[in-house]
This record gives sequence, structure tokens and C-alpha cells, in this order.
Amino acid sequence: MRERVLLASVRRHLGADASTAVYLGRTGRLTVPFALVAVLACAALATAVGFDRVSSVVGIGLVGGAVAWLAGTEYRVLAVLADGELRLLRGSRFRQVAVAALDERVDRHSIRQVSSTAVSAQWRVGNHHYTVNRRHQPRLAALAAPSR
Repeated sequence: MRERVLLASVRRHLGADASTAVYLGRTGRLTVPFALVAVLACAALATAVGFDRVSSVVGIGLVGGAVAWLAGTEYRVLAVLADGELRLLRGSRFRQVAVAALDERVDRHSIRQVSSTAVSAQWRVGNHHYTVNRRHQPRLAALAAPSR
């Protein structure tokens, strides 16, 4: 279901028939410090307005940090068009859909896996590193493999 929604959004923006789409995320270099400052600022604000339970202060601080992390993350959708061309589109922050077409093409040989964890992996796509969750891993691995 999610893949159909993602493909439909790609087709809406490119006006072409896309066969595959992969959702990618990338954090900026200042995202981590920004999120840490937001955690501390929200915790301090919660303390200043009268929250006296530590769990409440920590919870409010973590929510502030999560919002800051989300604000510092850039999302992209890698789409494969019918002619085999790879294109990047801007992705939504809240739903896994494409929201705007970018004039950015990707060379198939520039896609490489950098590292992996239990829930996600780091991939190099073009000139940037992106985080890809496990659900999108097989599709991106198929794109990275040279076509014969």
C-alpha cells in the first residue's frame, strides 16, 4: 500500500511512468547539535514553567529534540523511470510521498551501501549519504547492482 502511494506521488510530479521508488533521509551536519540544544532548552523551559517531576521535564525535552531532529532532516525519493533513468525528488517530512520534482539525475554506479544496522543502512547516492530503512533496502540494492 505505501509503495503504491509513493509511486503515485512520483508519477504525479514527473508525469512519467515510474517503476520503482525508494524513500531516503539525510540529516544535516548541524542536526545533532541543534537537537541537543533543543532538548536542553525545552527541559529548561519546562522547569521554568513549573514542571517538577523529572520524568515530565525529560519527556518534554525529548519531544523538543525530536521536533528539532525532524526539522534538520532532508528527505528524498529516488525514482526509476520507465527508460531506466534515476531521478531524485523532494520527499515529505511526515508521509512517505514525493512533494516536488528536482532536476537531479543519479548515476546507477554512484549508489553504494556504506554501513548497516538492525533497522537501517547508510547508502551513498550521488554525492550524499542517505539513511534507508529496512523496508526500502531490497529495492535500493537492486538499483545499485549493475544491470545486465
